[in-house]
Amino acid sequence: MGDHDTIRVRLRAALCADDPWTALYALHTDRPGRLAEVVEELYRSEADRAALRPHLSWYLRSLGEPGDAVLLRLCAEPAFAADDRRDLLRATVERGLRLPAELLRRYGGDPGARWGNAHAGFPAPELVDAMGLCGDPSFVPRLGALLEDDAARGRAALALSRLGAREWTAPIAGRLSEVTGLDHTASPSPWS
Repeated sequence: MGDHDTIRVRLRAALCADDPWTALYALHTDRPGRLAEVVEELYRSEADRAALRPHLSWYLRSLGEPGDAVLLRLCAEPAFAADDRRDLLRATVERGLRLPAELLRRYGGDPGARWGNAHAGFPAPELVDAMGLCGDPSFVPRLGALLEDDAARGRAALALSRLGAREWTAPIAGRLSEVTGLDHTASPSPWS
């Protein structure tokens, strides 16, 4: 059995363990070579991806630069279902990776990349975050429009900030008084 096969067997065993998170951590600290390649191979397998997707995307995030390269390749793969793309997109955002604007536009055109029924038409949270990280100012108008939606406002403001869209500073600051749901717990000042 070659090194690649040994890594695949160890990875599958970790993923199927009673406590996969601990087993994956142990495998990660061992750092067998070519681990990111084997994770990519399992992710590309429909059967493995269906059964192990949350573990695989988490594991790719934990692998650092080798995992980053795999995440970028997998994000560019058009054949994955919406759930797979959301997991991969979430992982790239958590790693702070920049995805090409064209890829994000393609994701944005997919009905599976939308918030739930109450927010039909608004991009999913991880897509808004990725727009902010991509560095493409062409997303600014779309993100600015999201400031009108209560559920999207915070993420859109952060994304606009990441893009350096200073023209949105005043509109965002003007909405600060609209923050709701906070409890005031401070005691009144004895000097008032």
